[in-house]
Parts: sequence; C-alpha cells; structure tokens
Amino acid sequence: MDTDLLIIGGGPAGCAAAVMAASVGMRSVLIEADDALCGALRRIPVVSNVLGATSGPDLAATIEADLARCDLCRVELGRRATLVEGFDDR
Repeated sequence: MDTDLLIIGGGPAGCAAAVMAASVGMRSVLIEADDALCGALRRIPVVSNVLGATSGPDLAATIEADLARCDLCRVELGRRATLVEGFDDR
C-alpha cells in the first residue's frame, strides 16, 4: 500500500491520528506491536469521557470501531516497524 503517513503505536493517540489523517484524505498504516489496539486502555475499569463509555474496554471498543470505518487506514497488529524509507517524490 502506498501511504502518506506511518503511525507507530495503536493507543488512543495513534488511532486518533489515523482517523484524522483519513478525514483529510491521507492514506495511513498504523502499526501496533500487540495483538489489539488500545491495550493499556482495556485494563482501566472506570472512565468518564465525552464519548459516553464508562470503562476502558468500552472506550477501546468505541475507538476501534471508529478506526474500522476509515477505509484509508490499514491496521497491522502484532507487527513492528524495523525500517522506514522515504523517497524524494513524496
């Protein structure tokens, strides 16, 4: 996949970056070393936020569903970036 943005880390910030990039037409690849997005968030029992979720797992599921609707972002779970190359034409 030709991409405009490489995002390392699938926490809430990385997921938000992917959603925002898609909203302005950028193609992105989000790489997360673990087997799930928002892993640390899934261990928080109670949260209070504007999205309406009341637990970390609920908020993680909401973020994951939002990201799943982004056709311009590919998510790679269980992967690590070991080499990143840039090209003069991009």
